[in-house]
Amino acid sequence: SSIGNRHTIYCLMEDITEEKISENTLLATNSQMSMLMDNTTVGLLLMHLQVDWRRPFETIKLRVLKYNKQFIENSGYPEEEVANWTEVESFGVVHPLDKPKFMAKLFVAYTNHFEKPVSIYYRARHKNGSYVKCRMIITGIKQDKGSYFLATSYVNFGNADKELAALEDSDFNDV
Repeated sequence: SSIGNRHTIYCLMEDITEEKISENTLLATNSQMSMLMDNTTVGLLLMHLQVDWRRPFETIKLRVLKYNKQFIENSGYPEEEVANWTEVESFGVVHPLDKPKFMAKLFVAYTNHFEKPVSIYYRARHKNGSYVKCRMIITGIKQDKGSYFLATSYVNFGNADKELAALEDSDFNDV
């Protein structure tokens, strides 16, 4: 401000050391995650899951954050498509007969705050329309307000087209 020919300058200084340390740590972690995802032989997806606990089946929101080339090769879906998957497309690949158990296991893991990894065996629709037997191992990292980052591994056990009955109950046992 100025009074006559006098000027007053206000200066605010803030220590951003902690912010810079956090930023550098996040960059290093992101780099390590990318290296892990790029160099594994297992298909990996990193997703964001958000659920309103009062109405979980109606409010589930899911979006893909990151995926690796092995997932693209196993699933047959193009990168551009997977990058835009939401809950509709993500759960849409699960065989209709396997979906109830798939969703039940996912919600049990959610209600237990992903305290331990959960294995889910199911049939997934390949981009070419065939079904393959898969195992997905899911673990979650809690974020805010019922939100989680989900790290999932996707292992393809081969063609399941000849097995149109639901997978055996023993296949759905936790690992």
